[in-house]
Amino acid sequence: LVLALHPLDEAQRAVAAGWDVNKACNTAGDGGEGMCMAETVDQFLVRSKAKEEAIAQHVGSDTLSNGALPYQYVLQQDKNVPSDLDLEIPSVHETYKAADALREYGVVHLPGMVDKATCDSTLATLLEFGSNPSPDLTDYVHLPKHRHHFRLSLGDEAVRPAVTRLATVAHAVLKPLMGAEGRLVELAAFLTNPGAEGQRMHSDAGDTFTKATAPLYSIFLFLTDVEPHGGRLEVVPRSHALSLYRDALQRQGRRSLEGVPERVRQVAARAGDVVVYDASLLHRGSPNNSSRTRGIVYASFLGQGAVPFGSTFGIRNEYLMPPRGPISIGELVAAMNGG
Repeated sequence: LVLALHPLDEAQRAVAAGWDVNKACNTAGDGGEGMCMAETVDQFLVRSKAKEEAIAQHVGSDTLSNGALPYQYVLQQDKNVPSDLDLEIPSVHETYKAADALREYGVVHLPGMVDKATCDSTLATLLEFGSNPSPDLTDYVHLPKHRHHFRLSLGDEAVRPAVTRLATVAHAVLKPLMGAEGRLVELAAFLTNPGAEGQRMHSDAGDTFTKATAPLYSIFLFLTDVEPHGGRLEVVPRSHALSLYRDALQRQGRRSLEGVPERVRQVAARAGDVVVYDASLLHRGSPNNSSRTRGIVYASFLGQGAVPFGSTFGIRNEYLMPPRGPISIGELVAAMNGG
């Protein structure tokens, strides 16, 4: 599959090049005419409000049930980062080893989790989505020009193999960290095309300042090899909520793009690799200065506790509320495997 010559790749690139790079999708359109990707801005705002209400009513919780695993921000921070502190991204080949690495570093890389044929067929589906995106498919993404963001359907047979494998890996990695009650809050995909700008360093989750903030983890399946200048995921290991050095590393990580690069690490992902990260970790999508399209399918899971501040969720609303949701990690694995 030579992406630069694939007709659907060329078509979706042309569509993504037309997204407004400055569009914030947070201002109601004049009579519904303003656009947020393939939706009108007004459609986007109505859907986003319904999503927030569904999460507050059916997913988030201010209390923890028996057996729930607590997740609390480390408050006593060490202002000095030891010079010999390991800040490399841990890479493990066995899923049962990933939870400990994720807890310590806030990120873990699992190579070769999905076969190439599944990656190629899923990527072809995403290229088709992008060549003719519909309003019930797209979602907002920061710096949208040259990017696509798709909300995926569990009933779409074309993406089922990739989502099934992603759910299986997520169950193995995340159950020790959030118990059986971790619930699906994102199921989506990205295409990042040549010319896409680098995003700012950010975290997807902030402290709720309650006794228990819900843990939130994201899991990425890379459908393509990603070159050093091809829009790689960049992270600052140990900058997550559970790290003793969070505040110092977050300050240094944000400053690193202005001349202190030693705190930022690139994920050297190949097609079939999976990366899991704590949503409070400092990270970003770097600019795609290559000639290739980067494709990712991803999911996020929320444990028990208060929903973190600042989180936005790329997901179809029906998966967040009855009768189809909310969906636990175990329920998702069973459903995708025909259970």
